[in-house]
Amino acid sequence: SMFVHDGFLYLAVNVVCLAQLGFILERLVGPVAFVSAYMASGVCASISSLAIYPLAVSGGASGGIFGIFGLLLAASIWGMRSSSNVAIPLAALKRLGPTAGVFILCNMAGGGLETLPEVVGLLVGLVYGVTLTRGIVDRKPAIRRVATVMTATLLIVAALAVPLRGIDDVRPELDRLVSEEDQTSRVYETAVARLRKGLMSA
Repeated sequence: SMFVHDGFLYLAVNVVCLAQLGFILERLVGPVAFVSAYMASGVCASISSLAIYPLAVSGGASGGIFGIFGLLLAASIWGMRSSSNVAIPLAALKRLGPTAGVFILCNMAGGGLETLPEVVGLLVGLVYGVTLTRGIVDRKPAIRRVATVMTATLLIVAALAVPLRGIDDVRPELDRLVSEEDQTSRVYETAVARLRKGLMSA
């Protein structure tokens, strides 16, 4: 669902937010770590959304973007603790404020924020950040470490996804809906017949 958006505005805001975060973080952690954190956060948010709202149709990359915010937070904390020149400048973080505000408001207005899936995305990004950005002031995360974290995430996601197999089977819900419609239409037809006979008012 993180690759599907239900409107151009929603897509545009997500792209702008992701681009601004990317310009800062990708140089610091490298493209592989950036993409893996984004993908892992988005997939974990999607899995949690499916578990909580099995019959809802959801779309949007807000879980992945929240994960990138988590990665940014972890990278900023490691950078401040080491007092290095490589740390993300405070001015750059302040420039992200309006973009983050527009992102959250747009998602809230469009009903894109489901709260718990976004929190899951943020936490996954934070865990990625804590794991991958330690020592970031000296070097970018090694590909091997990124691959290890990504593999562990994929195994966790697979383990969480197995119990959800068949959870989105809507056939019982459709059968219940058809039954209710049949019952409602019988009541309606009875009311129309009584109205025609003058036994009830409009």
